[in-house]
Amino acid sequence: MCIRVVSLFCLLLFAPHSYAQERTTYLLIDASGSMAEKDAEGEIKKLLSPITAQNPKALVSRTYFRAAEAKMCWMPVGIEQPVPADESLSESIDFHNDFTPLGEALKAAILHALKGGGQADIFLISDEEQT
Repeated sequence: MCIRVVSLFCLLLFAPHSYAQERTTYLLIDASGSMAEKDAEGEIKKLLSPITAQNPKALVSRTYFRAAEAKMCWMPVGIEQPVPADESLSESIDFHNDFTPLGEALKAAILHALKGGGQADIFLISDEEQT
């Protein structure tokens, strides 16, 4: 019942200092069936606790992802809009034996961060198992 939290990137985008936004934290949460008995929300709380303590209004995007069929692993993943850390809420997940589009989720978060023009941390919460 091991969950791995991987800090994939610390993205520093080169915007002039006066135009740079504050750092956004992207949480990519594997919502496939293999995560049903895992404590992903506990890991998220550990990640968000110091962020919220330092700045409750720091932006956080919490995106749950999965694919119903293997061929859907190459379809775009929608990234949730960032909200203040103290307003970031967990979702109730109905787990199914489905697939984990890690690459598409990561690509979507990177593109979202680039579009935002600021600095971003991207965390992947997964058990690294395919259902």
